[in-house]
Amino acid sequence: MRTLNRFVSAVLALVLLVGGVLVAAEIVSGAFGREEPLLLPWDRWYDDATSTAWSDPDVRLACAGLVLAGVLLLVLEAARRRPRAVALTDGTDGVHADLDRRGLEAWLGQRVAEVDGVSTAKATITGSTAQVRAETAGPRNDRLHDELQVAAGRALDRLELAHPLAVKVAVRSTRKEQA
Repeated sequence: MRTLNRFVSAVLALVLLVGGVLVAAEIVSGAFGREEPLLLPWDRWYDDATSTAWSDPDVRLACAGLVLAGVLLLVLEAARRRPRAVALTDGTDGVHADLDRRGLEAWLGQRVAEVDGVSTAKATITGSTAQVRAETAGPRNDRLHDELQVAAGRALDRLELAHPLAVKVAVRSTRKEQA
């Protein structure tokens, strides 16, 4: 979501920059005595704006489009995102430290990949949950699920996080079922 937010912000900023430069050019040309438009047909726009009623369908459509764009920007800004950092318990003297979420995900994925029977593992931190997805070449079983749950829980407990993360584990077997 951050990428979409950045893209929308960049496009909006570019549109406002170009519009601002064009308006500034019109103002400067008017200050030097030019009466006809330089780049923007502001004289026609002015005539249209003063002669068009608010009840005109085109005006209402434009207003609805602006409201929709504003609501879209608000939704993009209010959307919940994954945390960038995970807080550790405060140390002595009130020292505060955080762990980078991506680094923590990679570290936790490596810890659970060391469990016997796991071929690959990946961890994802979302809010107050650590989700572990593992693959095994053997059959999927409850023993491996439980071992991964314990390994991930122990690894996270060693970090002394300010807010403990609940661990969810999903195991998938890459083994072809034989009939």
